[in-house]
Amino acid sequence: MTGEPFDRAASGRAAIERRWAPYRAQRIAQGLAPTKQAERGAKPDRFDDPEVEAYWMDRAGEMGLYPATAGRTQKRRIAHRLAEAETKAIIEAAGSTKTSDLPTDDDTLIAYHEQEIARLTAQRSAELNRAAEHARLITEHETALVEVMRREARA
Repeated sequence: MTGEPFDRAASGRAAIERRWAPYRAQRIAQGLAPTKQAERGAKPDRFDDPEVEAYWMDRAGEMGLYPATAGRTQKRRIAHRLAEAETKAIIEAAGSTKTSDLPTDDDTLIAYHEQEIARLTAQRSAELNRAAEHARLITEHETALVEVMRREARA
C-alpha cells in the first residue's frame, strides 16, 4: 500500500474515460466531434485555469456585473462571458482604423451588454417556442380527454 487513501471519485472518472475512449476515437476517426455535446456546439462556460478564473471573477466584481443573489456558478459564467466580451472588444479595436489603443472598460462593458442582450433574446425566443409547443400539446391532451369522457358517458 502506498499510504495514499483510495480516491473513489478519481477512480470513477478514470473508469468513465476508459469506457468512452474508444467511442471518442471512433468519432474522431469519422471526422466528427469527440462527443455529441461538442457536435451540438455546446460552449464552455468556465475557465480551465484557476488563476485566470480568479482574475476574471475579480474583474467582473469590480465592474459590478454580479447580481446580489448570484451563486458561485453564476458568477463564474458571468466572468467567462466578460472575458469573451473583452476579447471581442480587443478584436474590434484592432480592426478599427480610428484607434489602435486597447479598449477601455467602457468598451468592454458595451461589448458585454450587447452580447448579453443577444444571448437573452435568443434564450427568450427558444422559451417562447417551447411554451407554444407546450400549449399545443396541452390542447391535444385536453381534446383526447374530452373524447374519452364522451365515450365513457355514452357507454
